[in-house]
Amino acid sequence: MLLPNKLNPELFEILTGLILGDASIYRTKTNNTFIKFEYSYKHEDYAIHLHNKLKSLTYSESPSVYFAKKGSIEEGKPFSSFFYTFSHNSLNFFWDLFMVNGKKTVKPNLVLKYLNEKGLAYWILDDGSYNKSKGYITLHTEGFTLDEVCLLCAELNQKFNLDTKPMEKKNYKNKNQPSYWIIYIPKASVKILSLLKGFCETIQSVPSLAHKIPKNLT
Repeated sequence: MLLPNKLNPELFEILTGLILGDASIYRTKTNNTFIKFEYSYKHEDYAIHLHNKLKSLTYSESPSVYFAKKGSIEEGKPFSSFFYTFSHNSLNFFWDLFMVNGKKTVKPNLVLKYLNEKGLAYWILDDGSYNKSKGYITLHTEGFTLDEVCLLCAELNQKFNLDTKPMEKKNYKNKNQPSYWIIYIPKASVKILSLLKGFCETIQSVPSLAHKIPKNLT
């Protein structure tokens, strides 16, 4: 695996999974890159966990908090927990890997070349949900096109011996908008995800994410 300069392998693995998830990438006027992480305040423990993992990439001592806007039902209450990396050219690799015309995209071989077990674990923790009654996991890839979701599924299946497939979700909030697509990981493949067991120590320190994966993976 070709790593960007000045970034150790573990950080690279974690960041790849998180950027496939909810992390946002930005480019400064000086052509350096920084990454933002933001989560619902009920998952503040996860934000703290990630901040501790990525503390060598940020100047902040801990995640900050957004409060609900004035006039909202939850006015004045903590709304989300967030932090940024500093901007640095060592992070430009991720901009080039993911961004096209300012939009996060999926390019061929992204999963095959750059996503490993730890990155997949963090992607699931970041962007996944577990259906306890039916035993399947979904990855919420609403921001990607159907072609991109199909590409992700094909490469996940090839690299990790899974049986993922795109799942269509209706846009119930706005029926005038088209459906979006997420990744469906069936129950049989969830069992294969036992390969993530060694990397899911995160769950032990982040109780708010316990619902994300089956108990027998922790």
